[in-house]
Amino acid sequence: MLDIETLLILVATLTIFVAVMLAATYRKKNDRSAVYWIFGCLALAVGLFLVAARPIVSDWLGYAVAVILVTGSNLLFGNSLCYLADRDAPRDRLGEVALGIFSLVYCVAQYLGLHEVQHFMALVAMAAAALWAAFAARFAATRLKSKQLVVMQYLFIGSAVAWIVRLPAAYLFDFRIMNDPALVNSVILLASLAFGVLRNLLYLMVRISLAYETSLDRARTRQEHTRLQMLASLNALALARDNETGNHIMRTQHYARRTALRLRKLGHFKGELDDRKVSLIFDAAPLHDIGKVGIPDQILHKPGPLDEAEWAIMRTHTTIGESVLKAAGADVPVDDVISVAIRIAGCHHEKWDGSGYPRGLSGESIPLEARIMSLVDMYDALRSVRPYKRDWSHAEAAAEIIRRKGQFFDPKVVEAFEAEQDAFARMAREYRD
Repeated sequence: MLDIETLLILVATLTIFVAVMLAATYRKKNDRSAVYWIFGCLALAVGLFLVAARPIVSDWLGYAVAVILVTGSNLLFGNSLCYLADRDAPRDRLGEVALGIFSLVYCVAQYLGLHEVQHFMALVAMAAAALWAAFAARFAATRLKSKQLVVMQYLFIGSAVAWIVRLPAAYLFDFRIMNDPALVNSVILLASLAFGVLRNLLYLMVRISLAYETSLDRARTRQEHTRLQMLASLNALALARDNETGNHIMRTQHYARRTALRLRKLGHFKGELDDRKVSLIFDAAPLHDIGKVGIPDQILHKPGPLDEAEWAIMRTHTTIGESVLKAAGADVPVDDVISVAIRIAGCHHEKWDGSGYPRGLSGESIPLEARIMSLVDMYDALRSVRPYKRDWSHAEAAAEIIRRKGQFFDPKVVEAFEAEQDAFARMAREYRD
């Protein structure tokens, strides 16, 4: 047979150790989840110590107070799990009221010597509290998407079942409810205590996991802030040297996003144009002409058309842009905004039939984001006033782009443009210079 008292003392000691660990790592004053779990561990440990101390302590301490503490610990654990999932979770006032009523009935039964009623109330209360904690674990698991909390839910349910089974088992095998050394009682009690130890370990695992995720989120936030600062600096650099306006940047961004979304809606490039990729294209679009920082002023700001030699120099802005962005985003992953910007800057003047520059790429060898930018950049250039040309109407610009379908532009991208013509015209008016 198992030494029940030694087992209870061992589990109580482990429970206090968990409480001490939580207290040592407690930092936030509003971390109510940790506070409730610490007090739950302390209540459970004291209750187990009191049961183990029988018959040294009185029945009131060894049974009545112990059962109330064990029951209350589950209510505290339940509140802890609710606050873990939602820092503004309400307290379980219904459970507290029920515990108070139970305590009164339990004490009256003990005073009158109604031990069957007393034992029945004890087991029902402890089982009900464990079930409440199981529901709280389910709530937390749903909010936090945590497998550990799902397992914890079943551990609480198992603990409740173990308490419920003890009552008929006591009558069938004739043993005392709380700390009888009979084998059946020992096995059931051992299961209940094992559930409790595992719950504590899982709670610690969940808290460690959440702390790790929080640190990752902070790192991602810092990284995103750095990325946005770098993008803002590069955008400012591009605008400082280019003869375009800020509205040109906004127009091409929105044109590119609408085109990408329409392509996806039409069933084209679904694997490539997920939400993240569309967002990256939107963020990278302003950098398509950043290579113009390396073009001499007399060419970049020439009031009339460029001659052939000047055009040769102007065309180098694509490779210059690639070089600038590669220096800014060394070793970045392929799905980073700088990588997307590199492909756009270097390839947005390539043409579907291979007649573009700087490499004469054709068809799908041109990156998709560059094929999109090629169309929207030309549309905006046609709609804009230049020293050597008037601004074209939407109908004229649209007709020219459609005429170049399969020549300059990817036919699928032109199809998306045709479906979004009204949106292009509206955005041209909304963000006009």
